[in-house]
Amino acid sequence: MFLASILDNKYSWFQKDLISSGQISMIHVAEENLETMIGFFRTACVKNDIKKSVIVNFLDFLINSKSLLCCN
Repeated sequence: MFLASILDNKYSWFQKDLISSGQISMIHVAEENLETMIGFFRTACVKNDIKKSVIVNFLDFLINSKSLLCCN
């Protein structure tokens, strides 16, 4: 749901709710763990038979959203 809130504006309420309640830090990943998280999502997508083009676009999105996903 958190990723959906980043990808689609109609779910932005979820991210705003997490920020206002102070829970957003539990979803953020430490910068040194970003590659591991991306690998996890890659494996999950492959195991769930997601189309290769969708996987590539999703992983590119994760890499390009480093500032949104990583803790400071």
